[in-house]
Amino acid sequence: REYINSAASDSRTSSKYMNDPGVQPRFHILGQGLAGTAVAWQLRWRGQPFTIHDRGDPVTASSVAAGIINPITGKRLAVDAHFDQYLAAAASFYRHVEMETNSHFFEPCDIVRLPRGHDELWKLTHKPELQNLAQSATFDTDHFNAPSGGFAVRAARLNVAAYLSASRRAFGDGFHLGTIDDAENSILVDCTGIAALRDQRLSAELFQPAKGEILTLRIPGLCEDRILLHGVWLMRVANDVYRAGATYSWEPLDDVPTAAGRDEEMEPVALEIARALGGAEAVAHAALSARLRLRATGWDDTREPVFLAYRIEPRNVWTLRQAAAHARAQGDHALAVKIDLELA
Repeated sequence: REYINSAASDSRTSSKYMNDPGVQPRFHILGQGLAGTAVAWQLRWRGQPFTIHDRGDPVTASSVAAGIINPITGKRLAVDAHFDQYLAAAASFYRHVEMETNSHFFEPCDIVRLPRGHDELWKLTHKPELQNLAQSATFDTDHFNAPSGGFAVRAARLNVAAYLSASRRAFGDGFHLGTIDDAENSILVDCTGIAALRDQRLSAELFQPAKGEILTLRIPGLCEDRILLHGVWLMRVANDVYRAGATYSWEPLDDVPTAAGRDEEMEPVALEIARALGGAEAVAHAALSARLRLRATGWDDTREPVFLAYRIEPRNVWTLRQAAAHARAQGDHALAVKIDLELA
């Protein structure tokens, strides 16, 4: 609450310091991502002169971040007991920045979770901390197949790119593109994240980095403003443009998109489309899901999309051959013979 109480009296004073070449900044911030920008606003509201330096790298964790604020995390569907407090603090912070920058980039929203199997459904309906948090939700049945329904929770989203851009404009002459050469007699605040590890400015012991990838999709006809979560999340960013993600890997720690990351994000999307559609288009998406699973985890994991396609008539040769092979692998010889007769 301290930054809110001090903001009204300090913001104009700090702007004067930042634009006065005769005032020597006490703080130099490296990196204008989420962390560096938050530090800069706190200093500004306290009337502390500062500069913020950013190298302008085209791809950084902050520049591609989805900005989802979610109370339920992980496979265990853990709920942070302090989430309401954190969300209130985030809302106060971002609303104040919106007022100072005359911008809009933070808004409450619902995250709707479509259960993945009976175990997740049981947790959503029986875990005490989730029963009061998650409310039932409905879907557009033309686009989604959700036999177990969905569960909506109160959350929020931040348009990270808009927030960073508005902040940069507000900092004016306090923002510098590039690095700082001389910070003698000042306090250096390093907010460059993984770059500090790569440049060996900070010890590796301070980091536990991971790489995530996000896929941008165009889904004509879908109009869904809620964030959907079913293994991966799906979030609308503009008209019929959506983003899906995110992968999670320990290496390689670079900013190069990978085929594996694309496949990991695309597979559940393809499978959900196959479930929602009918006819040849559903079979085509089921086959895509099977191919992606084959590359990622092996043939045994293709059973689900194969038999999804098998339920759709007329069955093509690929579907019949794959279904017969899976039936034999599972010891269901009667079904294998039945499919063989269809192939004959």
